[in-house]
Amino acid sequence: MAFRSHERESNQGRTHEVEVPALYSAFSRNTKMFIVGVCCFISTFFGFSTYIFYPAVEPLTQALHTTKSLINLTNVPFQVVAGLAPAIVGCTADFYGRRPVYNVSLILFTASNIGLALLTSYPALLGRRMLQIVGASGTIALAYGVIADVIRPADRGQITGLLNACTNAAPSLGAIIGGLLIQRFGWTSIFWFLAILSGLCQTVMFLFFLETARNIVGNGSESKTSVVVCRLPGSCSISTRQNFETSQHKWNFPNPFACLFLLRYRNTLFTILLGSFSYTTFSCLGDSISISLASTYELDALQAGLVYIPLGAGGVLVALTIGKLLDWDWIRTARETGYQTTGLTDSDLSTFPVEYARLRSVWYLVAIDFVATIGYGWALQVKTNLAIPLLLQFFTGGSSVGIFTMVSSLIIDLNPTRSATAQAAYNLVSCIMAGSVLAALPAMLNRLGAGWCFTLCAGFYVAAVPLVWYLQNHGLKRRGLAVFGKDWDWATTTGDEGDGGEGNREVEVEVEMVGV
Repeated sequence: MAFRSHERESNQGRTHEVEVPALYSAFSRNTKMFIVGVCCFISTFFGFSTYIFYPAVEPLTQALHTTKSLINLTNVPFQVVAGLAPAIVGCTADFYGRRPVYNVSLILFTASNIGLALLTSYPALLGRRMLQIVGASGTIALAYGVIADVIRPADRGQITGLLNACTNAAPSLGAIIGGLLIQRFGWTSIFWFLAILSGLCQTVMFLFFLETARNIVGNGSESKTSVVVCRLPGSCSISTRQNFETSQHKWNFPNPFACLFLLRYRNTLFTILLGSFSYTTFSCLGDSISISLASTYELDALQAGLVYIPLGAGGVLVALTIGKLLDWDWIRTARETGYQTTGLTDSDLSTFPVEYARLRSVWYLVAIDFVATIGYGWALQVKTNLAIPLLLQFFTGGSSVGIFTMVSSLIIDLNPTRSATAQAAYNLVSCIMAGSVLAALPAMLNRLGAGWCFTLCAGFYVAAVPLVWYLQNHGLKRRGLAVFGKDWDWATTTGDEGDGGEGNREVEVEVEMVGV
C-alpha cells in the first residue's frame, strides 16, 4: 500500500509538481512507542499464564482432591489450543482490525482468570484453562501485526527484539511471581493477579489504543478509538497537516485456516521451518530441566525453579541487542545494493533482497546453538559441574531467541498485509513440531541418554542449513518470478548500478508482497 502527497512550486511564473514522499506511519513517535509498548506488555500474558501455573500444581492437587498427573494433564489441551487459537485470532485481526480483537482477547483472558480463582472442581479447571489460553495465545501474533502496521521495515529489528525480550522474560518472572504469591496468599492469588493485570490493560486498550490495521486506517491518518479520538498528545499532529489516501476496506468473513494457505509460498514456508526447528530444539532443552536436569543433580523445588534463570536471561539479553544487529544488517545490505537505507517501504521490498538482509548473520547463531545443544546433552550425560550445563543453557537460550527474532522480522517483511496471519502460521507449525518431539522426549532420554538425545535434537540445525542457503541465494529470485513471470530479471527491474552511489535506484513497482 503506497501513499503519495503532492505540492506545487512556482519558479519564475512556472508551476510544476513536486512529489513529497509520504510517511510510512502518520502516528507521532510518542504514539508509536505507546502502541508498541502496550502490545509488548500484553504479549507477556501467554508466558505468565503458562509458567505462573507450575508452582500451583501441589496446592491445586490438595484443593481439588485429585492427582498431580491429572493437574499436569491440563497442559496437553492447553498447548493444543495455544497452537490453534492464534490462527483464528491472526486472521480475524487482519480482516477486522487489531483493536477489536485485542479487546475480545483481553475480556476472555480476564473472565477465565476470575473463573480459575473461583474454581471448585477439576473439570472446571480444564475448561477454564483452555479459555485462558484462547485469550492469551493470540496476543503475540497481534503484536507482530501491530509492529508491521506502524514500524517501517528498516526499524523493525529493534522493535521485534523488544517484543521477544518481553515474551522471553515472562516465563522466568511468571514462575518467580507465582511462587511468591502462592507462598504468601495461596494458589487463588495467582489468578486474581492475572485478572487484575489484564483488567487494567483492558481499560487502557479500550480508552486509548488506536486502530493500526493498514487495510482499515491506511498509514494511521484516520485511526481512532471508539471512546476517545486522538486522546494522546501528538497522535494527530502529523495527519492533520497532510491528506493521505486510504484503501477501501472490504469486510469478509475470516477464514481460520487462512494461515495454512501461506505455507504454499516457498519463501514463507522455508522461513517458518527454520524458526520451527529452532523452537523445537529450544523447547526440548527447556523441558529437559524438569525431566532430567533436576533429577540428575538432585535439586529441590526452589533450585529446580532457579535453574530456568540462565535460559531466560540469555534470551532476554540477546533479544534486547539483536535488534541493533538486524537494523545494521539491513543498512549494510541496502548500501551494498544501492538502495536508500531509510526510504524502503513494504511496497518496495519486491525487489530488495530482504531474505539476505534479515538472515546474513544467522549462521553465527546456528553454529552457537548447534554446539551448545550438543554440549548441554553430554554435560548431563557425564554429570559435570552444574555450572557447565547452566552456562550452555545461557548460550542456547540467547542464540535461539536471536534466530526467533530474525525469523519473525523476515515473516513480517514477506507478508506485510497478512502479518498477524503469517505469525499465526508460524506459531501453529512450531507448536505442532515441538509438541510431537516433546511427546517423545522422555522416551528418548531414557533409551538414548541425554548426550545422544540432544545430539539428535541438534540435527534440526543441520536440516536448517539448506533452508538458509536457499533463502539467501534464491529468495529474491523466487519472489521476482512469482510477481513478474519467468522473464523477470532483477537488474532490469531495479535499474542499473550507475555510479554506485547510495540511493541511485528508484523502484516503481506497486505490488502486494505476499511471502512467495
